[in-house]
This record gives sequence, structure tokens and C-alpha cells, in this order.
Amino acid sequence: MTIVNILVFFLIFNFYSLIVLLSGYFFKQRFFAKDKINLGETLVFGFLFIYILVTIIHFIIPISSKVSLIFYSIFLLYGAKNFKEISFFLKENFHKSFLIAYFLCFLTSITSNLHDDWSLYQLPIIKSMQEFKIVFGLISLNDYFGQGHSFYELMSIFQLPIFANTAIYLLPIIFLMSFIFFLFSEKKEIS
Repeated sequence: MTIVNILVFFLIFNFYSLIVLLSGYFFKQRFFAKDKINLGETLVFGFLFIYILVTIIHFIIPISSKVSLIFYSIFLLYGAKNFKEISFFLKENFHKSFLIAYFLCFLTSITSNLHDDWSLYQLPIIKSMQEFKIVFGLISLNDYFGQGHSFYELMSIFQLPIFANTAIYLLPIIFLMSFIFFLFSEKKEIS
């Protein structure tokens, strides 16, 4: 991997993390406004909220790149509108140990290899979600056509027009990062 590729994936990693954070903050404000929720929980709520939205949207239309761009735009506008609140939330919940976890997770993302079945199973399912809406009864033809894993729904919305599905594997690493952030936050509260 060249330096330019690493820089591009670093920007995509940050962009995807930002989208998950903004959606989690939106979810937190709507449903848990009075509860004290840390950064890791907010990121997990972001994944949950995105999954719910994508599944509902997928019943109506395919998760195309236009849908992804509209999705990104809505959350970026929300983030710009609530910039002060979100930056205060981040300052309040930030720990120095997050930086170590953040960079370790990014390092993991640039060194992780795709599975052998990526192009045989995972990518075709994600592509079909991006090209077609949910087709009822499709699993009757072949088990691989069925709704196999909810994380594929999440992966289907995270596509960029130029890069298509090349950075989809960053999402499990971002999920891992949110879990590590949660553990660090809980450890700090206990001690």
C-alpha cells in the first residue's frame, strides 16, 4: 500500500467514523437525551440507528450510491447544525487512551486482508442490496440470496461514488473501535 492509499483510507476511515458518530448522537438526542451515554455507546447506537434506517429504506428502494450520498448529506448537515453540542460531547467524553485505540484500529484496517469468500459471497450480497430492493421469496431459489447478516445491510450504505465498495471492510474495525471506547469509558468510571 502506498502513502497516498493510506492517506485516502485514513480519510475514508474518519469519514465513516464521523457518519456513525453523528447518527449515534442523533439517536442519543432523540431517545436517551437525559441519560449519560459515553462515546462508545454513542457509536454503537449509531450502528444500530443506521441499520434500522437502511433496512426500512431497503424495503422501498435499493441502497444505491445516490441514497448513500443523501444519507451522508443529511447527517453532515445535522452535524454542522449541532456542531457546538457535538464538540462539547466529544470533549466531555474524550480520554487519552482513545487515541491509542483509534490509531491501533486504523492500523488494523490498513493491514487487514479480505477473506477468501469476499468476492464469492459477501460482495455479491452487498451488491444485490445496492442494486435491488428487498425481494420477498428470493431465498427460495438459493440460500445465498437470503438476508444472511444484518452487517451487510450496514455495509451496503457505506459506499463512495469513486471508490464503490473498496472501503467496506473498515466498518467492522470502526465497530471494534466503538466497543474498545466503551470498555475504556467503563473502566474510567469504575476507577
